Amino acid sequence: YEELEYPYNVMALLLFNCIEDEYFEEYTGSKLDEDTLASIKADCMVAIGTYISEVDISKIYVAADKKIGTVRNDKINVWIHDMYENNESENRFNKKITIKLDESLFNEIMFVSFDVDNSNYLDEPGYAYGPFKTGTKGTDKSKDVVVNVNGCSNKLTNPNWKYYNENTTFYYCLSENKAIDRLEFTFYDGEYAVSNFGAYKMNYDRIGHIKESTIEFEIDKNNSRADKICGKVNVPYEKGIFTMSLPYDEGFKVYVDGEEASLQLVDTAFIGVSVEQGSHEIVVTYEAPFKKYGMYISIFGVVVFMGMVLHTLVLTYKDKKKAA
Repeated sequence: YEELEYPYNVMALLLFNCIEDEYFEEYTGSKLDEDTLASIKADCMVAIGTYISEVDISKIYVAADKKIGTVRNDKINVWIHDMYENNESENRFNKKITIKLDESLFNEIMFVSFDVDNSNYLDEPGYAYGPFKTGTKGTDKSKDVVVNVNGCSNKLTNPNWKYYNENTTFYYCLSENKAIDRLEFTFYDGEYAVSNFGAYKMNYDRIGHIKESTIEFEIDKNNSRADKICGKVNVPYEKGIFTMSLPYDEGFKVYVDGEEASLQLVDTAFIGVSVEQGSHEIVVTYEAPFKKYGMYISIFGVVVFMGMVLHTLVLTYKDKKKAA
């Protein structure tokens, strides 16, 4: 998964189960060396290539040149500022660029991505193209970057902000009820660079095929409760991975046919376990980490409190006895 670029990594999550390297040998029985990894990557690219295809959006560079900045080495150096502070009719907040696609995409999903840099690169010699010179790092010239594509927005926060989000690559998944025949980019004001544009398309019908190949987990609602999920799964393959859309946490335990299975991190975020061919009873339980320690501390606190109360009562009784 980590070896693949967008949107191939997204498609890998749809088509396959992505497991950690440490579980590869356990699942396949072979070691994960460089040759094996290269072979897996090649097979993934071939499989994914039957689902998605590239869309040419190189027109963005021609459209952007001079309108929002300057294009240099396939990098759009954006400079959009308030040149008309006293003129309310001037739209100071954004600049729009619309490019028409070579073909209309009907019943298609479109993936768009590009890199964003707002780390004051314009201070470098020869890069100050606009009428404004970017300030040094730490000034208000480094600001949040927002770019909207066909109504979908992405943001990269100020690199000097305490909670900098490091979102230096913007990803967009676009779909409409009508055909997509153009891309409308809205660049909000600031000084930043955008580069490495990429776009792909995938037909909606292929998603239905992916869903049909998924094996259903039949949940037993009568025996399931808040911290316990019971059910059955029938594995038609020699070996597979049972996974659920539950965020990975060490508090989870998964039992297959009554025996606890080794918990794995699957698809970068969820819980999963290896299962053999056949029908299996699955039980998933959850216990919050440190729950037992919390209970022990609470019990200890109650015991200490009762001891203090008893000690106070004894002292009070002795004082009353002496007074009598």
